[in-house]
Amino acid sequence: MIAQLPYIKVIRSIEENQQHYKEEEYMIAFSLEAVWTDGEVFHQHEVLDMSFRPFSNQMGLIYLHTIKGLYCYTIKENPKMFIEAFKQLKSAL
Repeated sequence: MIAQLPYIKVIRSIEENQQHYKEEEYMIAFSLEAVWTDGEVFHQHEVLDMSFRPFSNQMGLIYLHTIKGLYCYTIKENPKMFIEAFKQLKSAL
């Protein structure tokens, strides 16, 4: 594994007529062979690009542009180093 970055999923549930939100934390990681998330594995040749868009002071969205489509993950950390490491790896492959 070369780098990893935590991302969150917000789980909504209704209990006793009240809506509840729970954040679950997962990791997105990559190596020379693939990029992993909680439910997906993308081989390096399937990932075309990675980008980031902030939507508040504390959160943003990291996008995986793949041959299977666009995948979006909510993050709380600045992904600049993670994305730069990924792009360096892609340029070297």
